Amino acid sequence: MVSNPKRYYTIPLKRALNILYQQKNQQVHELKKLTTHVLLDYDKKVKTNQNKVESKFVLVPQNKQLINRIAKAISDSKTIVRIMTSWNRHLKAADIYRASLKKALSNGVKFQVLVTKNSEDNELSKKNKDFLDHPNIMVRFINSPSKIVEVIIDDQEVFVMTDPKADIAESSALWTNNKSLIIALTTCFNTFYDLPEVY
Repeated sequence: MVSNPKRYYTIPLKRALNILYQQKNQQVHELKKLTTHVLLDYDKKVKTNQNKVESKFVLVPQNKQLINRIAKAISDSKTIVRIMTSWNRHLKAADIYRASLKKALSNGVKFQVLVTKNSEDNELSKKNKDFLDHPNIMVRFINSPSKIVEVIIDDQEVFVMTDPKADIAESSALWTNNKSLIIALTTCFNTFYDLPEVY
């Protein structure tokens, strides 16, 4: 008990130990609440930082390195791949990336392919006809030659060829995961994709 002036009394040992136990138990309870709060706050910050993916821009050299990176991106795709290209380049790509395309298709990935077609373009081979008949592949033809050759993977990353007129193995590409640029390129793709189709 506390009085003024202070007076102290002896209490039974059992009661004293019980009071000390309750005080310590209250401290542990407060510490547990604080720990839970700190851990929840930490988890929120980690998740926020994970969602903020740092934008990167990489110039991927021409030839095998670029082919391998695009092949891996197509193989690892989860939902949709959008491709804008010329007809002849598309035919070569269908052969080069055949294994990656098959893997993506077997995982249910959809392909939207926008092809700029010229009168002198080559005809389809039988294996390419079979490939283009797949229900998850939508190919649209436009007569307007595009200045862009691009591959957009899951709206998360994009390869833009630096020379759209070069052969498939002779052009380097800008790779990026920058959201703003991907939105702009996807919007451009969709604008062309919605144009009347030509054969």
